[in-house]
Amino acid sequence: MAKAGPDPYLILGVSPGASAEEIRAAYRAGVRRLHPDARPEDPDAARRFREFQEAYDVLRQGRPPRERGSSAEAFSRVFEQKRHSARFGRNPYGQKGDQGEVLVPFAAAITGGVHRLSVSFKHDPTPHTLRLELPAGIESDERLRVEGKVLRVRVEPHAHLEREGKDVRLYVPLSLSEAYLGTELWVPSVRGFVPLTVPPGVRPGQTLELLGQGVGPDGVQRCVIEVELPSGTDPRVRDCIEALAALAPPPRRPWDDE
Repeated sequence: MAKAGPDPYLILGVSPGASAEEIRAAYRAGVRRLHPDARPEDPDAARRFREFQEAYDVLRQGRPPRERGSSAEAFSRVFEQKRHSARFGRNPYGQKGDQGEVLVPFAAAITGGVHRLSVSFKHDPTPHTLRLELPAGIESDERLRVEGKVLRVRVEPHAHLEREGKDVRLYVPLSLSEAYLGTELWVPSVRGFVPLTVPPGVRPGQTLELLGQGVGPDGVQRCVIEVELPSGTDPRVRDCIEALAALAPPPRRPWDDE
């Protein structure tokens, strides 16, 4: 029997029953911890980070249909298929024309334009820096033809941003007071930090859009609001919450009359 591939649950450090929010939280924490920029002395940092990103991509797509064997084995098969697809992805020039790989930063892939990029060739492991022009919105596994050579694109993941087609997604954590009163923030985007106006009374899961911060003129950055509750260990915070509860009693729920 073939050896099972890596378990994406294990790579992300979550249980098989983890919710979508728990998976996203583990991903965001792991990106900050495992990003190669944060581990300059680790020669395997880039490989581990790619595996971490691939595991998240598998899990965020949802659970596959149950197959023979354990659910971890089923995910391992999906994970290996994704890695195989990433390595031998679509190539308009055919596999034999695949002569190298170009590493593209997340922001450069979204915005396109001319960039100095790191390129490696199959028969020359030494990285080279080339000045290349990228189309806006280029994705991993697409190919670029440069001076008769075919380069496979590998887009680096971003520490905070995720791609959704032409759009970009950012999770924005707020305190309870910021969500209730509103606030002004500077948030990361593919074009640097930009201001974000949070209106009073914003709710968890609500999305605020930043126009022109995705692929092309129609792409937007979707800022998904997350509200973090204060710790219950501080008695002063507890007194404030109890006072708030007296002013704003629980809402009437649809099933109260049943």
